[in-house]
Amino acid sequence: MSVFERYKGHVLAADKSPAVVEGKWVHQKLVLLSFPDEHAFLFGPLYGIAVFFFMNRVVVQLSAATKYPFSLKMMLIGLVIHIFCVGTPIALAARRFLLRG
Repeated sequence: MSVFERYKGHVLAADKSPAVVEGKWVHQKLVLLSFPDEHAFLFGPLYGIAVFFFMNRVVVQLSAATKYPFSLKMMLIGLVIHIFCVGTPIALAARRFLLRG
């Protein structure tokens, strides 16, 4: 568990058989993790990048959206938008509300 030690992470909750309150849950376990907020400017952009690739490689491919040819310029613009308008604001908002306790 060197990742937890390196980034001072904590396991908030773990359940081997979580009770489903609403919807479907096909998994057997649930684990909630927490990492200190001092890494918001590192993990926020990484989260934005992850969201960008998930949306473009999974969600858009499964949708009825028009498929366009690959463009490096558009990919870079999309990455920058997701880093600064999705990932970083979410990380900073999470940090703000988590500091309230």
